Amino acid sequence: MPVALILLVALSMFNPRMSALRAQGTTAFTYQGQLRDGGTNANGTYTMIFKLYDAISNGNLIGSAITNNPTLANGLFTTSLDFGPGAFDGNARWLEITITNGPDTQTLSPRVQVLPAPYAQYAAIAATVTNGAINSAQLAPGAVADSNISSTTALLKSISENNLQIVRGTINANGVAVEGQGFTVNVTSSSTRTINFAIPFSANPTVALGQHGSSGNSVVDLVSSSAGSFSTVANGSAGFEFIAIGPK
Repeated sequence: MPVALILLVALSMFNPRMSALRAQGTTAFTYQGQLRDGGTNANGTYTMIFKLYDAISNGNLIGSAITNNPTLANGLFTTSLDFGPGAFDGNARWLEITITNGPDTQTLSPRVQVLPAPYAQYAAIAATVTNGAINSAQLAPGAVADSNISSTTALLKSISENNLQIVRGTINANGVAVEGQGFTVNVTSSSTRTINFAIPFSANPTVALGQHGSSGNSVVDLVSSSAGSFSTVANGSAGFEFIAIGPK
């Protein structure tokens, strides 16, 4: 089984639960790629074993091996990897990927270097700053204009309430809204959904998505967005949660 991996992108940590937007972070990140098997784009379910090392060959294993079974379509796959806290500490890291399909197993070579995105888990400069060490002495003169500072919480509250619109909701696997208000759902296919805002934003909002429910291995992607709606596509059977924040 001659296989070749074409790396598309390795995205930084993303917690599919919406609680990550409100609370503590995670050490997981999404890894996407394209697999060719025997000269053609692979399809179907493959077993992939991911190991993290501190060298391009030999070296030390970082964390534990992760085994996932993504279903490939036209060679494309998405999987979540979590090597635990401290895996990305600012030093170089490489992924070793072993592919199994039926009786055939092959370890891809060379290892794939993990480039900057997952290092959002570790800011090298920020890590050297002691808590509470930044005060007015570290700010350049005029760095913060008086007009950007409010002395009253009422003004800050007024700014957020008068200028921002927030819409959030939960859509189950059947495309039915089970939480939230201020929007409707249009099921455009078995995997795509369009969310229409009851009151459009005055400009494109920022939209964050996450998986809803613990069952399934669903990855939800934002396809398009506008002031009045956004569309998603899901690779899996779970629903999703969203929050849209933007100007009224």
